[in-house]
Amino acid sequence: MMRRRAFLAVSATAAATAARSAKAADPDVIVVGAGLSGLFAATLLEEQGIRVLVLEGRDRVGGRVYTLYDIPGQPEAGGEVFGAYYARCTDMATRLGLTLRAPRPRSQAADDELMINLRGRNIQLNEWENHPLNPHPDALRKYTPWQIFFDVLSRQNPLTNLDDWWDPDFRPYDIRFYDYLKSKGFNDEAIRLQEANSAYGNTAYDVSMLHIFHYFVWAGLQASGGMRGQIVGGNGKLPEGMAGLLKSEVRFNTRVIGFRSDATGAEVVTADNARLRAKRVICTLPFSLARFVKFDPPLTGVQREAVALLPYYKTFQIHYAIEKPFWEADGLPPSMWTDAPFDRLNLLYDEAGRPACYLAYVNGLEAGALDRMAPADADAAVRREIERLRPAAKGALRALRVHSNQNDPFIGGSYAYWHPGQPSRMPGEIAKPWGRIHFAGEHTALTNRGMEGAMESGERAALEVLGAL
Repeated sequence: MMRRRAFLAVSATAAATAARSAKAADPDVIVVGAGLSGLFAATLLEEQGIRVLVLEGRDRVGGRVYTLYDIPGQPEAGGEVFGAYYARCTDMATRLGLTLRAPRPRSQAADDELMINLRGRNIQLNEWENHPLNPHPDALRKYTPWQIFFDVLSRQNPLTNLDDWWDPDFRPYDIRFYDYLKSKGFNDEAIRLQEANSAYGNTAYDVSMLHIFHYFVWAGLQASGGMRGQIVGGNGKLPEGMAGLLKSEVRFNTRVIGFRSDATGAEVVTADNARLRAKRVICTLPFSLARFVKFDPPLTGVQREAVALLPYYKTFQIHYAIEKPFWEADGLPPSMWTDAPFDRLNLLYDEAGRPACYLAYVNGLEAGALDRMAPADADAAVRREIERLRPAAKGALRALRVHSNQNDPFIGGSYAYWHPGQPSRMPGEIAKPWGRIHFAGEHTALTNRGMEGAMESGERAALEVLGAL
């Protein structure tokens, strides 16, 4: 949370600076990106009298917060749930007059609506402990693969606070997830199941265990503090409402290809070769996009390394209309956790608790494979697998939306995570200003993740700018 005293200390100076420059043609600050971090930074700056211009490459606000308003049940393609301690998000929702409610039900949350499918074989949850395909160590056979991750491994977490991962004492955990699991007696097949439906890391080899432990602290905090929530009508109402608070415009369909910083100010170069000047710039581009943008002078050191190499989690979604409830015909649970190419099949409900649509949620390398196909071909491939495992599903599903965050030219991946060796060196470094360029976005948050991490980072960048003007 922004330190109130520090914010007020710079506010008077910033307001005076804004008043002196009121007649200038250029904005005081250009914010690149109209996701949560950019919109929050712009809102805070405007409240202090700073003239802001927000540039957005697409034709909507929200970034990875994306409610599919045209799909039954209005599912979230990103930014799905507010944690109990999403203070900035919930405060802003209250300010905008938005109402929070408990998350819509999802069938994977109920054991009687979910089964496991491995190597083409359907396994009911009450069969799992003694099933021959269960590869877990003897003491852990009663746990499903997702319980291993969220329950067993989280209890082994040596971190207790959100900032512990910066402590050198915990650097021995900055190793591959694979190596940590091996040290705990997991064989390669058990590790493959952790990889099949991972929460972080596209493989067990490319995500740091220290990052996963930090995630466990954060997730535990969000789950323990009260109600988790969603906004009535869709979480997209949050960025839409924030954009409505701005006095200045959000300039849509404006793709940024370059930044320049010198002693006199900062410059943003757009794809149509426009050059926009300001005293300061806040860049909220994910590093998956920023690595294709030119910085002048060039980034160096850890920041350049992070922009070039910070990995992003791959997810691929297909939302299906339900033509018939095929689970009633085959007598099996409606949802599946599987090592098949579609990873998870979840029955989603609307706000009244009625079945609304099906979601095939694919992550990691399988998502990357589908990314290489045309959307219609990806849909056909996933439906073939579903129908192979569930013959009753033939003709029961009709694709409504195929959504890949990797193929979205303004996202380039679902969210950032950390390679082994990165958490020990990068988190505090990548968020530092580069000349007159400031960085925000969930990848630069120092404590939170997800939507609250995006808001945290926008707040920090706004405070940096206020202190510099």
